[in-house]
Amino acid sequence: MANTKSSKQGRTPMALSMLGLLLTLTAKGAQPAGDYEIDHSIISSEIADNAVLLRERALLDNLSVDIVESLTTEVGPRRIGTDGDKRVIAWSQAKFRELGFDRVWTEEVILERGWTRGEARAEILSPYPHTIVMTALGYSVGTGGDLVGELVEFKSLEELEAVPEGDSLKGKIAFVSYSMRDFVPEPGQSE
Repeated sequence: MANTKSSKQGRTPMALSMLGLLLTLTAKGAQPAGDYEIDHSIISSEIADNAVLLRERALLDNLSVDIVESLTTEVGPRRIGTDGDKRVIAWSQAKFRELGFDRVWTEEVILERGWTRGEARAEILSPYPHTIVMTALGYSVGTGGDLVGELVEFKSLEELEAVPEGDSLKGKIAFVSYSMRDFVPEPGQSE
């Protein structure tokens, strides 16, 4: 991840940016800066005033939206340890320089535990040979080589779990064919 610091153009530290976001989210609507109360025993007047100015400046343009749009369209997915992770580091450095930050650097992040997506491919050998499209679920265990066996389809995980213990699936490939849907919370549900 790129760290940034700047003394140019009145840039403020990331903590102050986050404080500005907090004040933006907690302020009541689009009221003028003095229309809400700030507890100065927690946040100094200087920091609060700077955060309010940052918020007001942020409301004047679409820079934050432009940055998020650039990140999501130009870089795409960026899970740690992937090619997307490498792309986002280069993108971040270039973007911060473009924005006028005068000190941009990266720091090494050691990935001791994690998962790297390997190659996943599958094909039907008979009675009609053809390649099928597939992908591995994140953090799934690799096979260490080819798996060849009769494919046994189950319409649900429950159907597979209902198979009696023993060797009825020995040497076969169990395939659960239900469609996995994205989780969509019900209204009012937070997780």
